[in-house]
Amino acid sequence: MQPEGGPAGGAAERPTSQTVLEAGSEYRFEVDWESPVTIQLLRGRAEIAGQELIVKGTPATEYTASETMMNMYLTLHMAIEQQRERAELNTGPPPRIMIIGPSDAGKTTLCRILLNYAIKQSRFPTFVNLDPSQPSISLPGTIAATTLSRIVDYSESFDGTPVVTGQTPLVYFYGDTSIHEKPQLYRATVRSLAGALSRMSSENAHAGLVIDTPAKFMESAASESLMDAIHALDVNILVVMGQERLYSELKRKLAPNESTSKSSAAAARKAKGAAAPPASVTVLKMALSGATVTREATARQREADAAVRRYFYGTAANPLTPFTFTMNYKAMRVRLLGQGVQAPASAMPLGASVTEAEIEAIEMEPGAALLHSVLAVSYAPLPQLSKPAVDVKGEPVKVEAETGSADDDDQTDALERLEVKNLLESNVAGFVYVADVNAKMDRVRLLAPHSGSLPGKYMLMGSLQWVE
Repeated sequence: MQPEGGPAGGAAERPTSQTVLEAGSEYRFEVDWESPVTIQLLRGRAEIAGQELIVKGTPATEYTASETMMNMYLTLHMAIEQQRERAELNTGPPPRIMIIGPSDAGKTTLCRILLNYAIKQSRFPTFVNLDPSQPSISLPGTIAATTLSRIVDYSESFDGTPVVTGQTPLVYFYGDTSIHEKPQLYRATVRSLAGALSRMSSENAHAGLVIDTPAKFMESAASESLMDAIHALDVNILVVMGQERLYSELKRKLAPNESTSKSSAAAARKAKGAAAPPASVTVLKMALSGATVTREATARQREADAAVRRYFYGTAANPLTPFTFTMNYKAMRVRLLGQGVQAPASAMPLGASVTEAEIEAIEMEPGAALLHSVLAVSYAPLPQLSKPAVDVKGEPVKVEAETGSADDDDQTDALERLEVKNLLESNVAGFVYVADVNAKMDRVRLLAPHSGSLPGKYMLMGSLQWVE
């Protein structure tokens, strides 16, 4: 490698180097947070995360490796493509692949490779991110899905903008970065996203899903959340990275049950709040790549802050001009979704599931707690007790007490239950940042990515804070 100087009489350019790779080998390097590296291919063929590609810049660490995981990734892609072909012929279901593994195992990179390989073959799968701690599609504290329309450059995030994905992403607000913080709320949010995906008709349905997951799915405390997500999203290919014991356990748990017929599975899907188990799940074991790098907590925080800044201000290539405005707090409906104490099924109001009863929407008052919060603007409609009352999907909701009375307390309880149900089942339109709070005047100053009226009445608050 031979560094190159800048032109005579001018500022020195960043040094460059050339690396010769043998067929089937990898060039691996690490970079500092503020030291970007540009890759350019000079001769031959090479790719990064499924995208065709030279190295400009100064890596902090670099080396070549002859033992790579790319052959296994390619084999997995080919098996998935065969399933897509069967789905096109209506002889099998589309592939719905979920990747699970420990932190910094390369799950998102594998998802990117599988997505880009599919797009190269004119397939347009939907990418689903169930990890609220990693802002790959939207902001931290959310889970989301988006259908890609072109290969995503490695320097880009799956930020959900139509420029990258071809459509507006489907985003649901969980409100925290840890799935252990509010597990019932997390599972309910995943089921809402899965339900919305199942209701969406798409000419690319045969392309299937590629699902990224939180590292905490590997922990025993999250086993219920993992199984619930597998069932809700009807996963039929599960890739376990670097965990032999979990692989064996899941292979046993997800073994086909001959006694479960298609009709009983369909009936289970119709049951309120139930996620039917998929008919068959292929569980695959994948070794960890030696190219992965463990990120420190500070690096993860920088990524989260960068995602928020990118949402409001855009990038150097696609800058945004955010809009600041003042709003009367009384015109806002700010809610914090929380978990109450779980009540027994016998104590549930008629028509309410256990999940709905233990999740509550807490009304937030103007004050210091709101300052520097990033609020999600929900599409949830205002609850109305019509005859009969209906939820966000137009389904009837029981609003009267068992005795048939409809006094004020009963109606208040019914409205609160309907509000929670609507908030859980509605996706979010976008986000606003609370720049200032004047509690005495009931005024708040908000930052939005563009001007215009807010598309929803409700704003959801979580743990995401950002100092501009």
